[in-house]
Amino acid sequence: MNVLLLGWADLDKGTSEGGGYNQVAGEHALYLKKKGFNVYYLQSGRHYSYHWLFGLTGRLGIKKKTNWQGVDCYYVRNSLNRAPSVMNHHNQPPPLFERAQDRAIVKWIKRKNIHQVMIHSLEGQAFSLIEHIKQELSINVQVFCHDHYYLCSRVNFLYRGQTLCSQLSSDKHCSNCVPQTENRRYEISRYLELSSFPLLRKLHKMILLKKENRESQTIKKREIKSIPLNANEQLLKQVNLFKADDFFTFRRKAAIKALSCADYVYTPSSFLGGLLNQARLQKQKIHTVKIGLAHMDHLKKIVESRKVSNSGILTFCFRGSDSHHKGVSVFLDAITRMDPVFRKKCRFIIRGMQNPEKYDSLLQSIPELKIYGPYRPEELPGFMNEYHIGVLSHIWFENSPVTMLEHLASGKPVLAARLGGVVDFIREGENGWFFRPGDSTDLAAKMTEIANLKHIPEGISLSREIPLSKDFFNSLNINQGK
Repeated sequence: MNVLLLGWADLDKGTSEGGGYNQVAGEHALYLKKKGFNVYYLQSGRHYSYHWLFGLTGRLGIKKKTNWQGVDCYYVRNSLNRAPSVMNHHNQPPPLFERAQDRAIVKWIKRKNIHQVMIHSLEGQAFSLIEHIKQELSINVQVFCHDHYYLCSRVNFLYRGQTLCSQLSSDKHCSNCVPQTENRRYEISRYLELSSFPLLRKLHKMILLKKENRESQTIKKREIKSIPLNANEQLLKQVNLFKADDFFTFRRKAAIKALSCADYVYTPSSFLGGLLNQARLQKQKIHTVKIGLAHMDHLKKIVESRKVSNSGILTFCFRGSDSHHKGVSVFLDAITRMDPVFRKKCRFIIRGMQNPEKYDSLLQSIPELKIYGPYRPEELPGFMNEYHIGVLSHIWFENSPVTMLEHLASGKPVLAARLGGVVDFIREGENGWFFRPGDSTDLAAKMTEIANLKHIPEGISLSREIPLSKDFFNSLNINQGK
């Protein structure tokens, strides 16, 4: 049986390029390979010829890139729909319908004798691809929705990438959020990064390094507007209000139509499933499946043999990127708001920052704080002894963040912003706590309250919240394609 996985990021780059979605897609590909399937991977929206430097459209084609651990990886060259979607603001129509690209991919799928298609991300493709595959090939198509791409062209429901979207039904709101203005920097950057010429790639790395050094001189603190406690409920009410007669409303309808053509639509949280259902996707199409990954299986196995002694000092740990929507600034601000005398009874660890040196001045003023650079999943067992409580201070509608799952698999309770799909997993006082999203004062108060508790939940019972990877991947109906 031949199985095709679709995405936009390089599988071998894992979370460093595609975040949690790419990590799941990569482990899914390897799991299917171990089960004896012939696995193909097709990415799109990331590879362009020199024509794009001059605003021209290069010739569309599908090329083999590499063989990654037994998975044949291909890419679509010169796709009109770019990926990730944040780079597509001035190029909105192609994500809806692109007959030439659909035809080329369907023809390629037929030539490879693919029996089933599993879509982990449709960024870089057109929504119409699912319908064309079903109509012309009649094979099984399944979609795993890792984020809000099918309802929001920014993926995250953040207005202009800063604040939570609050006017989903407005006819001008989306147009102002995603301006359709020309920007050539993305095409030039992508061409330099993927160029076949070593000197051009070296030039691109020098430009990036210079930019990082410039940004590391100062910490940019963005103001975070107040986020209501019922933000989840507000979004659920708005998402089905297709009153506006504009492109973005049409886009959402096209996305729901595309998902309706798939055989199965999976979501990692019931929150995301509820959003899709509110947007008029049939309830029977939606299947909520909790994510389980191989490295989390390992974390679960060693929970019982590793205990963390607090010695009267409680340690909070934030892991993830320093992207604005992840909310690391909320966590840092909360630390500064804690009573200095009480703060000495705690420790704070942050891992995953791209440029930890830019926080040097802050580290000097708060000796209880430690900040480290990026890490690999296989390093996580070494971090299990260093903290007691995981922190998720996100300011967007997270679905099923891998870092939260890793904390729980490690037997650690989670202190999280009550926003998005985390409400599926966290039960107040049992395996974690909630604080008001984006409110660093409330987070500081919550950390103080937790540090005064006599008992902190920890151990194997928390790790059972996360399914084994085999249970997760087996729940994706791969045999339906036979």
